[in-house]
Amino acid sequence: MPIDRKKKAWPVIKSLLFMAVGSFLLAVADALFLSPYNINPGGIFGIAVAVNSLFPGFDCQDIVTTILQVALFLVGCFVLGMKFSLRTLIASVLYPLFFALLYRIRVNGSTLSQLIIGTVDSSDPAYMTKMVLAGISGGALVGTGVGISFLGKGSTGGSDILCEIIAKYTDIKQDVSSFVFDVLVVIIGACIMWPMGNTDIWKIIVGIASALVCAAMIQLVFVSWNTNLVADIISSEDEKILEFIHNNMDRGSTIYQVTGGYSGEDKKIIRVAFSKRQLTAFKEFIAEVDPNAFVTIIPCSSINGEGFSAHQKRRRDSKKRGDEQ
Repeated sequence: MPIDRKKKAWPVIKSLLFMAVGSFLLAVADALFLSPYNINPGGIFGIAVAVNSLFPGFDCQDIVTTILQVALFLVGCFVLGMKFSLRTLIASVLYPLFFALLYRIRVNGSTLSQLIIGTVDSSDPAYMTKMVLAGISGGALVGTGVGISFLGKGSTGGSDILCEIIAKYTDIKQDVSSFVFDVLVVIIGACIMWPMGNTDIWKIIVGIASALVCAAMIQLVFVSWNTNLVADIISSEDEKILEFIHNNMDRGSTIYQVTGGYSGEDKKIIRVAFSKRQLTAFKEFIAEVDPNAFVTIIPCSSINGEGFSAHQKRRRDSKKRGDEQ
């Protein structure tokens, strides 16, 4: 395969791998840690946990999860368009598949969750401790899976699609609508499961804690690793630094002609934007080529354009709500 084709194909392959790994971790968390204790952390899995409690003796969490995932994917296709839906396609297929396999598979008559966390027995003196650990571990794995999927420029689908639809037609941001949706699922799920003895106040608390751990892990995995930086460099080795930026970092640069306020000398400032993942290599090169270089690095909440995320335009109806009168 020619080098140019490899260069173009690798981002696509990496994106698919990230989304596949993210979907698998999400399925592991739900099927092996949260499901055995009927922990409801919100989202479509929380709906599946609540619905499953309505059918004693019949495990249907994987069935309900698959139906909801596919249904929301189809809704997203019609409302948000195919371009957005393609981002959720991998998760919409792989997550229900992984979840069903992990939920149903048996090894020597035992489920995978029993092999990992043991048999769930409410009379066990360590039951509460095990439930808390399962909730925290499950939330951490969910957050990690979602964060990895986001790093692959994908989405886990499910409730994310509802949040995107709300953002399209209102001014409510996705993180706000996602939080409200999860809270409603937890509350409604508790109302359904409580009379049947399938939940109690501690499970509700653990479910909320699991959701908070999930949010923290998304912040750690996606936001921290996806941070972009801007550096200004003043150095006598500006040609070598420019060569490294262009050839090794594969980034563009801007040069400013300035005058030193103290020395009065004419100098060049090299400005470059890059991802946090490139920071270590950048700093090591500067230390090697010019230890006396003056470098300032600042984080940026958003960088859009060539080499970074594409510019996003929020889709709205052709008429403003105020014009519909």
